[in-house]
Amino acid sequence: ASTSSIGTISATALHHYPGLNWVESICRVLTAQGFQVAPRTYRNWKTAAPSARTITDAHLTKELRATIGTAEGLYGRRKMTAHLRREGHMSRPAPSTA
Repeated sequence: ASTSSIGTISATALHHYPGLNWVESICRVLTAQGFQVAPRTYRNWKTAAPSARTITDAHLTKELRATIGTAEGLYGRRKMTAHLRREGHMSRPAPSTA
């Protein structure tokens, strides 16, 4: 199984059965499959506030989905980036120092 599918399965199981102490057992199974995940790592991830990048990505995903079915929905990456910047959803990248 792929890393993403195993992570999705375990995260889903842990989310739906929070009263059960499955963290350690799922971490043992993942470790046996070659994925090092400590129970503390999962618990820290579960209780941590979302990062600024996660919040920005969620906002941009919402804006991208809003373009489905519109003329802008047919744009490629460059035109869509320009469109999102014009609409105020993205800032310009910092100038390169190299």
